[in-house]
Amino acid sequence: MATIRKRGRSWHVQVRCVGTPAITKSFPSKSEAVSWGKAQEREAQRSAPSPFRFETDHLTVRALLLRYQIEITPLKKGHVSESCRIRNIVSRPIASIALRDLTSGQLAVYRNSRLKDVGPDTVRRELSLLRHCFETARREWDIPIPKNPLHDIRFPAPGLPREER
Repeated sequence: MATIRKRGRSWHVQVRCVGTPAITKSFPSKSEAVSWGKAQEREAQRSAPSPFRFETDHLTVRALLLRYQIEITPLKKGHVSESCRIRNIVSRPIASIALRDLTSGQLAVYRNSRLKDVGPDTVRRELSLLRHCFETARREWDIPIPKNPLHDIRFPAPGLPREER
């Protein structure tokens, strides 16, 4: 990481880390150069990206839902209808968004566009499915999603109950 060499009367330090530009500085004494180099290394390690960063850079909502459909959905009583819901969500533009770029605002836009096509109960079921999928990814699959984006949006009010005779 830190390279220290004598150049003329001063000591030259160069710190190189993957993903960041090299940092160089000159010092009159070797001890100052060594301590500065170590401090820069510590700072680089502290601010280093998560080891899972590469994984989430390319992970989309579609990939997450398909994994959920393979691993979690078959264990449920209503697996047939849930699989249908997942296929429906995967066919929408929201599914092509990377997890690192997904925001609550995008999910609110999805909710509003779905409310124009289907009833509020259908949208509630789809959002509940997405919420559980994100929670499963966070808690069980160790996918570093800092916070479930569906916790910040309002779910539609439930529709009127059926009238029985």
